[in-house]
Amino acid sequence: MLKATILSALAAVTCAAGSAALPTFLAGPTGGHADPRDIVAKAEIPLSAALARALAACPGHAVEAELEGEIEDAGVDVFYEVMIVGNDGRLHEVKLDPRTGAVRSNVAAAAGAEAGELAGFQAVLAKSGVGLGEVLERFAGIVNGFAVKAALELEDGQPRCEVATVHGRYLIGASFDAAAGRLVELELAAGPKAAAKTAGEDEEDEEGEAEEREEAEENEAEEREGAEEHEENERGERTGQRKGRRGGDR
Repeated sequence: MLKATILSALAAVTCAAGSAALPTFLAGPTGGHADPRDIVAKAEIPLSAALARALAACPGHAVEAELEGEIEDAGVDVFYEVMIVGNDGRLHEVKLDPRTGAVRSNVAAAAGAEAGELAGFQAVLAKSGVGLGEVLERFAGIVNGFAVKAALELEDGQPRCEVATVHGRYLIGASFDAAAGRLVELELAAGPKAAAKTAGEDEEDEEGEAEEREEAEENEAEEREGAEEHEENERGERTGQRKGRRGGDR
């Protein structure tokens, strides 16, 4: 019941893509990456399970987990990608099969490489009291859907865990206080079809406004012509009256 209530409340404040700026965790696909709503059907294990298997293969602290779809010439390569600050102090990228959870690759950044990114992750981990797995579990208890992303980050110096889940053709995002595991924000982005419809409606509104302006200008021009014609008729009548008076004087 709680899930349905929250989803209904979200739907009431739906923000169609393009009508307002969305948070980064709801910004949608970027160049070379598929929309998660288009690839979620290819995932047979949940993000939480992929996260657990990645940590089993590479012990440490997970800082990002996402269902990825890389667009290639042959199609779309779909996989889970989990970023882990390993117990060895290095940043690891673990890729897993979205159907079986099998580890496809486990690559550690070379010593000194990705130093800035690693330092950023270590900073947010130092302030976080909950991990990605715990946040995903809490989010699943709030909103129905299939989680496609979870990431730790610092926002104005505060640790946040951003989560995104797919529900039909909607992408629902949540921001959690990563120190206490408390939900602080929910966002809902309309699917591409709804966004396209909204864009089309906006275009129709603009066309309608242009037609109204054109019609108003035409009416104004007709009114001016009518006023000029009326004035000319009055002048003609006055001229005729003057001539009639002169004729009578004679």
